[in-house]
Amino acid sequence: METILKPKNELPDVAADLLAQTINDSLRVHNQCVLALSGGRSPAQMLKSLAFKNVDWQKVRIILVDERFTDNKIDQNQTMIRSFIQGIPGNHPFFQNLLIHPDFNQNLKMCNKFADRLQQANIVVLGMGLDGHTASLFPDADEYESAMKSTDKYVAVHPQSAPHPRISMSYSWITQADQVMLYIPGKEKHDCFNEILTSNQSRSPIKSLTEDTHKKLTLFSSED
Repeated sequence: METILKPKNELPDVAADLLAQTINDSLRVHNQCVLALSGGRSPAQMLKSLAFKNVDWQKVRIILVDERFTDNKIDQNQTMIRSFIQGIPGNHPFFQNLLIHPDFNQNLKMCNKFADRLQQANIVVLGMGLDGHTASLFPDADEYESAMKSTDKYVAVHPQSAPHPRISMSYSWITQADQVMLYIPGKEKHDCFNEILTSNQSRSPIKSLTEDTHKKLTLFSSED
């Protein structure tokens, strides 16, 4: 695992630089790039910086790591991702959202149908909650164990500690990516990450993630 620690105010641009470089590396190898992005507040500044990096965006296909199944646009992860895309000067990437059908189970089937055509994501950008969840792999959800073991690409998760049913990349599909980036700015999340790694009781997927993607995982964090 490569660890990049920078002051919190510098971290978004540093991470955006490396992510843009990684996208361009994927484009050189595959002539395309499937980029899975997370929502939430943490990556907003990093994505704002990424929008102005030198990337051939028309060859990039953006998908979501996870989504909240709700009609409230404020709570939907796609809202921030669409805003990021609209901020890109020039050609825009193709974006596939995860809210396709009003029925949750039918929606999940349709998400897996398009994901099966993609085979794998080239780059997955993850965040982490202070409860240790990443993507929407919440340890308190009834489906947690199945989501960690499933060979489906997207899985259903109903967290007890957070609102809305979730559609999430399965743990298996995340670990199959060419590159995984964990973006967790701030001392509180940096300390939480370290506590998870040293704990024998934590059910967080983070510890397994660091072990299973060790050679292709980059951690971005800050100590302030």
